[in-house]
This record gives sequence, structure tokens and C-alpha cells, in this order.
Amino acid sequence: MLRTRRAQRLLFFAAVVSACRSNGDGDPTGPDLNRQSCLDSLSVKSNADSILLGDTGQMIVTTARPCGSRASYEWETSDSTRASVSPQGALSTKNPGPVRIFVRMKVGNRMASASTAIRITPPVELRAIPSRSMLLRGEPDTIWIVLKNRGRTAFTLHAQNGCGLYPVILNSDHAVVYPALENWQCASGPTTIQLDPGQSYTRVAVWTGRAEDLPDTTGNSWPPGSYFTAALLRTDEVWASSTPVGLQLLGLPGDPGVDLPALCAAPAEILGGYDPHAPGYVVQLEDSANAGLEAKRLSARYRFRVTGIWSDTFKGFAAPFGAAVAAQIQCEASVRRLTHDRRVRIQRSPSYREARVPLSDERSGRGIRSGDF
Repeated sequence: MLRTRRAQRLLFFAAVVSACRSNGDGDPTGPDLNRQSCLDSLSVKSNADSILLGDTGQMIVTTARPCGSRASYEWETSDSTRASVSPQGALSTKNPGPVRIFVRMKVGNRMASASTAIRITPPVELRAIPSRSMLLRGEPDTIWIVLKNRGRTAFTLHAQNGCGLYPVILNSDHAVVYPALENWQCASGPTTIQLDPGQSYTRVAVWTGRAEDLPDTTGNSWPPGSYFTAALLRTDEVWASSTPVGLQLLGLPGDPGVDLPALCAAPAEILGGYDPHAPGYVVQLEDSANAGLEAKRLSARYRFRVTGIWSDTFKGFAAPFGAAVAAQIQCEASVRRLTHDRRVRIQRSPSYREARVPLSDERSGRGIRSGDF
């Protein structure tokens, strides 16, 4: 009798333990509703936010705690033409563009859902190819924009306004200067681009260095200097840009900072480049010349004002004359070379003052003119 009661107590204890284990996620219909469900804090993400077209991805589901083998998943995409997901969460890409992935997770009679956004990008190669790297202001420069499919899957890109593929001109700081506010002429641009594997699409544009869109210092064209061109791809499916390619815009004779052809067979050389903050030249004379007398003679002959004279570190002077005078001074027998003047900054503590230093001699650091400080 005693053994029978002990066996009954053991059976009752085992039944209670089994019932406790069946509550919660093991049996979602159980009465223990205070326990945290494995469906709480459900989230889903991909192993990458951006996936190349033709590649595969893996969706990852995260919950508050493991749900065990009883969990089942249902997958869905916002655009089945761009991507699909297998029951195991394997992502297959079909077409480029953004897509949202949804998952519904079920354990017993409980269900929860989550979603995440990914972008499928086409494996494109984008290049801007100018017809030449140097051009005179006002001369046309043809720019080829080449878009190539580098992948193993064909794709289609869409641009509603026809501006899906176009060139831009950047200044030396890589800021877009043309077209103004990226307002390129899009009437002839493509609205749909279809590319098979290895196929290329080319668009041709012409830039003349003129500034129809924005005002500038020369009135109708950009100042001479260094520029860049690049290709922009702006479609519903992808945004991309090419590596900028350097362009040198040359000024016309008479433009500020543009040296004119010399007027003699053996002219003195001109060094450096035009600095609008310090227009003019530093003239280095031959060692046999008297710097003071020669500066006085040349300034009277060509009607310019001398702003500095050197006789110790080298013999020469500085003056803010233009390219027309420089072309004549190049032919003076007493002149060895000319250098475009420029502004430099000399750092002091706690402040600095600006000075102009002649660049025509390796010892020029000692040639600061009196009156600059």
C-alpha cells in the first residue's frame, strides 16, 4: 500500500513537470501567458544591405529567444520581378532596384511578422571619356559617357525624365559647375536602358567651356584653369558616378593670366601660373644689371608701377603689369626670367599677415619686400 502511494506521487510529479514544459513556446496554447514568447522582438535582415545583381544573399531572422524546430517561415517580396526568397531564407536577385523583404514566422497558432529593405545594384562600369584633355575657352570638347554591364545577367534601367545618364563638369574643388544645378539638357536622353551581359551604352555630349547657366568672372565662359568631367547615372534602380577625368581649360590671348606669344626669337622664360589675388610678375634681371636703374627704365618705357626691388638675394623687381607688357619685357636683354607673382601666407602666432614672395630664385625666401608687413 505504501509503495502504491509513493508510485502515485511520482507519477503526479512527472505529470506536473511535463505540463510545465508544455506551456509557453513548447505549446503556444498553454495557460502560461506571462512567459516571454520566442516571437517577441522578431526582426529580419539580409547579410548585406546592397547586393549585386546576379549574386545571392541570405535572410537572417532574430527573435528574443530560440523557437526550436516547430517554427515555420513564410517569405514575400514587395516586387517579385526583382527578388525572391526560398523557404530557407535564400535571396535570389532578378532585376536591379530597391525591394522590401517580408517574413511571417509561425509557432503553433501564434504568428509575428517583420520586414527589411535591401537594394539590388547592377554591376555597371561607368566612364567619362573626353575627346581631349586641353581645350581653349569656347572650343567644343566631345565627352563620351559609357555605361557597361559587367555582370552575367541582363538588366533594364529606367529614367522618367530622360536624365538617367549625363556628364557634369567639376571645378578644382570637385564641385559641380556645369550644368547649373545639374540641369542638363535631357530632352534627348534615354528613358530606358537595356543591357545584356558585356554590352555597353554610349551617350555623347559636348562642352565648350561656356557658362550659359551661371555668371562668372569672364562674362561668358569659365576662367582658365583645371577642371574635371565625370559621368552620372541617376535611374530609378541605381545612382552611380564615374571617376573624374582631368580637363585643362586654356584662356584666350588677352584673358587675365594668359601669357601672350613672345615678340622675339629668344625670349626670357615665364614661370608659375596666374594668381588673381596677386596679379603681376616678378622680373629677375641678369647679374650684371643694376636693379634700381633697370626697374626705373623699364617702368618708364612700358608705363607700369614698380612695387618692390631686390639687389641682395637676386637682382630684380616686381610690378602688377599684364600679359601684353610681359610679352615685351621678355625680349629685353637685361631680363633673365619672369615669374607670375602669387600670394602666400606666413604663419605667425597668434595671427599671420600676408606677403608676396618672389618665386624666381631658390633663395627667394629672403626676398620679402619692405612694406608688406
